[in-house]
Amino acid sequence: VVVKSPYHQWSSPVVQSLFGKIIDLKLKGYQAHYPDGILPIDTSDFISTHLTVCRRRGDDLIPLMGARFTTLAACRKHHIPFPALALVTRARADRHTQVVQRIMDECDRDQRPLGYIGAWTVDPSIQANKALKGHLRNLFIAGCYHYHCSEGISDILVGGTLRFNTENVFSFLGHVPISDDRQLPPIQVAHLQGEDVVVMYLHEFSEEAQRFALQFQNQWDDRLEIAASPQTSGTLVRPTG
Repeated sequence: VVVKSPYHQWSSPVVQSLFGKIIDLKLKGYQAHYPDGILPIDTSDFISTHLTVCRRRGDDLIPLMGARFTTLAACRKHHIPFPALALVTRARADRHTQVVQRIMDECDRDQRPLGYIGAWTVDPSIQANKALKGHLRNLFIAGCYHYHCSEGISDILVGGTLRFNTENVFSFLGHVPISDDRQLPPIQVAHLQGEDVVVMYLHEFSEEAQRFALQFQNQWDDRLEIAASPQTSGTLVRPTG
C-alpha cells in the first residue's frame, strides 16, 4: 500500500485511519529497541509518501512494515528541513553537512529530484518469524526501486543504522557512504540517543537491485495507492494493476 502525502488528503477517513496505524507501527517498532523519549515521527510524515506492507483483516488493513520517502522539493514547498540535512546538522557533523549540502546543490543545478528514505520499521510482534521478516525486507527493496523509478527520483540519501545492519540493504540498492576526499565515518544521531548511522547516497540503482526488484513486478503493479485526486480535490484509492 502506497500512501502519498497525507497532508493533501487529510479529510479522507481512509487516510486518517491508515496514517494513524502507520504512526502506531513506527511507535511500537522504535519502542521495542529504544528507551522512552525516542520520537520516530515528525512533520515530514505528513508530506511524505509512505510505503507499507499490510495484512488484511476483513476490510481493514494492518501495517506490518513501513518506510517513509521524502523529497527535497516537498520539504521546500512546506518550509520544513530536508531530513538528510537535518540528520547531519543535528549530529554536529560538519564534514557530512558540507557533503549533503553539495549533493543538494548538484541536484538543484542539474534539476535532478532528490529523495530521502527514512523510518523503515517492522512490527516487533513478527520478529521471531524469520521467513516473514525476510519477505518484508525483499518487498522493501523492491518497493524502494519501483517507487523511485516511477517518480523519476534517481538521487537518494539515507542513513544506514549499523546496529541493525540496514546499511547492507542500502548498499545492495546501490548506496555508498558519502565522502569528500575520503569516506566519512558514521555519525551519532542525536534523536536516537547517539545511535551510530552511516550516511549513504545513491545516484543509480545497482544492476543487482534492478534484477531483484523485477521479480516483484506483479506485486508492485497490484499495489493499492492512496493519493489526492486533482480532478475531484479528494482522495483516490485505487488498485494500480
